[in-house]
Amino acid sequence: MRKIFSLIAAVLFAGSMMATEVTFTKVDFAGQGTANTGSEVSATKDGVTFTFSKGYCADESLRCYAHGALSITAEATIEKINFTTTGGKTGGLDAEVTVGATSYSVADLASQARFTEIKVTLGGEVPPVEPTEEYYLTGTIRGWAETADDNYKFVVNTAAETEGEYMLQGITLAANDELKAIGILGENVTWYPTATNLTVAADGTYDIYFRPDGQGGEGWHEGTLYLAEVVPATAISCLDVYQMAKGDVVGLLNDVTVTFANGKNVWVVDGSASMLIYFSANTNYAPGDVLSGIAGTVDIYNGVTEVKPSADQAAAIVATPGEAPAAIQTVVVETTDVNKYIVMPEIEFEADAAFAEGTASNITMNGVVVRNNFKNGFAFEAGKSYDIYGVVTIYQGNPQVYFITAVEATASAIDNTNVDAQVVKFFENGQLIIIKNGVRYNAQGAVVR
Repeated sequence: MRKIFSLIAAVLFAGSMMATEVTFTKVDFAGQGTANTGSEVSATKDGVTFTFSKGYCADESLRCYAHGALSITAEATIEKINFTTTGGKTGGLDAEVTVGATSYSVADLASQARFTEIKVTLGGEVPPVEPTEEYYLTGTIRGWAETADDNYKFVVNTAAETEGEYMLQGITLAANDELKAIGILGENVTWYPTATNLTVAADGTYDIYFRPDGQGGEGWHEGTLYLAEVVPATAISCLDVYQMAKGDVVGLLNDVTVTFANGKNVWVVDGSASMLIYFSANTNYAPGDVLSGIAGTVDIYNGVTEVKPSADQAAAIVATPGEAPAAIQTVVVETTDVNKYIVMPEIEFEADAAFAEGTASNITMNGVVVRNNFKNGFAFEAGKSYDIYGVVTIYQGNPQVYFITAVEATASAIDNTNVDAQVVKFFENGQLIIIKNGVRYNAQGAVVR
């Protein structure tokens, strides 16, 4: 019996010493950090805490910017850490790190890391994790439900001056709605505040702040709940954006019309100026689409001003099909033309030249570098003139044109009409359309109906 008991004990002991894996993904850091510059991101799971001083939770990964401090601590010994990254951004870290201690840190990350997964393998017996109370909004809007609902779950307010504050953003409420918060710990439900309900004064969308300790200040209902009405942002123009600094927030941009789109890059125009909207993922916008509800952060990349929506902000944009704007005829390209969709008319080629399909290369035309950034193939013949279509960017302080396409500028039925009439050229469904004297022609001079 003693041998059998010893064997069972050994098996149980060995089982308790088996390694445990704790895995962090971008979901664990949702809503944390600051785009481009980074700020502290942190998460704790099963007794393991990951913290980085200059992070941002992006669409595809947790971005940890260069020269930030990384720390992983645990209540048990960390045997190893496996880092899974994307986009070639490893931060200079090995894919697997052997630790053998209860903590691991990097004081100065060598370069940016984009983590899709951080797997921490623990050795030895892992102490049980004590359950914590979770907080939810309830009231007349939920029929006074006493159950968990992630749509009404309070999260830690990381921007609060003191610890112990939670928040719930963007909740639509009506006048006379009555509210309380509940704390759920196992099967126990605690009501906050314990006395009166909070009554909503007016219809609106609100951010709701909550302190279970009842230590809220002036304006808080029983020190526990506080309503902050969300005031809709005032729309600004594209021209206004050019007066802003890198990192400034664009709460709402005017409705804009797409002039050209390629992948994540979407060039737009309103009544004031042209602008580049840079998305975190490829888009399907087409010239003529009117985009409403654009918000984001200003970036100035190599001298080019752009607005960068987050994934959530991009998802909120509404696109309405419309008429594609005509290219702006430009003879001399300046840096002040940045982000414009242009056509350089009648560029004559003295020798054969070409943009190879699938290759980014440059040709100087009319004193400006035209770059085949989108890798579109096109052959130019000596002795012929072409209308060159593109969007203006800046490279090393000088104007540059990203090539879109070219159309041979030859004599045609179009040119034999009233020469004093204004000619308008634009792309529609991938076809060059030319309007002269109110008649629509294609590039070959045939009337388009």
